[in-house]
Amino acid sequence: MTETVAPTTPVVVEEQETKPGFVGTSIPRKEDRRLVQGEGVFFDDIKRHGMGFVHFVRSPYAHAKIKSIDVSRALELGDVYGTLTGDEVAILTDPFFELTVPPGSEIKDYALAVGKTRFVGEPVAAVVAATRELARDAAELVEVDYEPLEPLIDAGPRGPCADPA
Repeated sequence: MTETVAPTTPVVVEEQETKPGFVGTSIPRKEDRRLVQGEGVFFDDIKRHGMGFVHFVRSPYAHAKIKSIDVSRALELGDVYGTLTGDEVAILTDPFFELTVPPGSEIKDYALAVGKTRFVGEPVAAVVAATRELARDAAELVEVDYEPLEPLIDAGPRGPCADPA
C-alpha cells in the first residue's frame, strides 16, 4: 500500500489569453475548386496508346496448396497481352524485404501467391488485356486447382511460433 504525499508548494494555474488559430476554422484548399467541378485528374484517368489493364485471379480459400494454374484458355482470347503466375514471379523477382525478427523475417513474400494461399482474396495470377472488361473476362477463364488446407485460426500454443517442446 502506498501513501499519498501532499504537495509542499501549491500548484498555481495561470489563465492565458487564447489566440485565434486553425482549430475549428474552415481553411479552403487550393485544389477544392477543380475537384468539385469535376476537373481533377487521377491516375485512373490517364490513358496511353496500347495500355494494358490488369485483373487478378484471387483465392477463394483462407489456406490452400496451389496444385496447378492453367492460363491457356485466357491466352487464347484476342487482345490478351499476357498472364503472370506466382511461380513466374518467384523466378523473375526477389521476395519483398521483411523488416522484422524471426520467424517473420524468414517468410518469402511475393506479389502473387507462390505454392499456397494464406488468406481469402490473395492474388494467385494476373491477366493483362487491352480493356478492363476483357482482363476480367479472361481472368475468369484461368483455372486454379487448389488443395484446401486447415486454416490457422488461433495463435495459441499450437501456432507456428510455438515452442516445439
